Amino acid sequence: MDAEARTGRSYPLLLRIVKSPCVLALMACSFANDWGLYMLLTEGPNFISNVLRKDVATVGFLNLYLNSIINLWEMLCFFRSAF
Repeated sequence: MDAEARTGRSYPLLLRIVKSPCVLALMACSFANDWGLYMLLTEGPNFISNVLRKDVATVGFLNLYLNSIINLWEMLCFFRSAF
């Protein structure tokens, strides 16, 4: 029997799941993570140019270059350890 047939209500299990402390904690953490990412994306270039006095395009290129090298190194180590 499903929950609707037993209780006569359509969404009792969904409500219990959403009201559980674990799901509420996950929702709060997801909101905080998204808010932090949005703040970083919107205020990051302003901070780099006004506070650190660096050119945003140069910093972005260096960041891309260094992260690409690190990612290639990690892929090389992964493939080497897998075989």
